Amino acid sequence: MSRFLFRLTGGDDEINLMGDGSEKPEFSEWAWMTPQQVIEKAVDFKKPVYEETLKHFAPYLQSDPAASS
Repeated sequence: MSRFLFRLTGGDDEINLMGDGSEKPEFSEWAWMTPQQVIEKAVDFKKPVYEETLKHFAPYLQSDPAASS
């Protein structure tokens, strides 16, 4: 399984879930969450995927992204 981790370097106003409008978006809203909150809010059949992915990325995640700037 391939995994990719990106760091947002722009502002929150640059996040666009609607894309170009050519297809129905998977998400209708977003929020910053801790990894544990992501797992808690995930639908049951996706939880194992989120758990495995977040375990893989744990060394790269920080609670304060400004601390690494």
